[in-house]
Amino acid sequence: MEAYKSRKTVELLESDMKHLKPIEEIDEDKAVYCLSVPMKSSLECVGVIVIQNYTYKEIEPDFINMCEITADLFGTSMAFQKESKEAEKLIADKEANAVELQHLRAEITALIGDLGDEQQAFVENLARAVDSRSHFRADYSRAVAKLAVEICSALHLNEKTKDLVYYAALLRNIGKITLPVEIFNKNGTLTKEEWAKLYNHPNIGVNLLMSINFMAEVIPYIHYHKERWDGSGKEGLSGQSIPLGSRIIAIADAYCALTTDRTYRKAMSVSKALEIMKEEANEKWDPLLVDTLIELKNGQQIN
Repeated sequence: MEAYKSRKTVELLESDMKHLKPIEEIDEDKAVYCLSVPMKSSLECVGVIVIQNYTYKEIEPDFINMCEITADLFGTSMAFQKESKEAEKLIADKEANAVELQHLRAEITALIGDLGDEQQAFVENLARAVDSRSHFRADYSRAVAKLAVEICSALHLNEKTKDLVYYAALLRNIGKITLPVEIFNKNGTLTKEEWAKLYNHPNIGVNLLMSINFMAEVIPYIHYHKERWDGSGKEGLSGQSIPLGSRIIAIADAYCALTTDRTYRKAMSVSKALEIMKEEANEKWDPLLVDTLIELKNGQQIN
């Protein structure tokens, strides 16, 4: 059996192996490949993620990286919950001294910072995985998210809204990760069933995100980003009844799609893409947001 051990796994084996016990049910003796990644925070190791493959198919490096990021996120989340409970107990303890409280506060502050970094890494790598599956360029979703945030800045929206729009833009197509690769590789016309799966992927994505607590606030932006300004979209929302974040993501996605190479056409110029979007405003997109995008891009060209 070949074992892939990350740097963090090696650290775990050196320091925490004595705390681990073998589990017979996972049949590790029959595995061909095995990936073991510790769930660690900056404070402690809380567990291990073990993934085994029983066929002769190697575990891809991108998958290993995603497992490490997920393990870090789980480990830090669990440590944060533990420290938060300790803080509640300490605050309720009349005999607790100021030094203990300051020490615990410093640990919780550090964990909050780690959580923010790890959540961002998790979302960005998940978006990359979706893009690679859909045969987009590796940074396509990130480009959409970056432009969406630029539009937010032009509208003088607050930092929290920018963060939510950024995450939602990255994960707007997460439902595609559940679709068969054959759909994306197919050269001919898609069947009705295949079109139905593609059409329904935003709903699948929402269902996936509902199980991730810190993603709850981005769900409406993702769910409605395919709506059209004139109300002819799937849910029938129109105009300003479509969440602002959804309208911003739709604009950013459309622009990036028009200015990116596709298998059936070359990327359009900035001016041509903006011309098309201006023509289709009031039908597909919020006309005021299209004007904001045009001003933004014209300003960037001048600079």
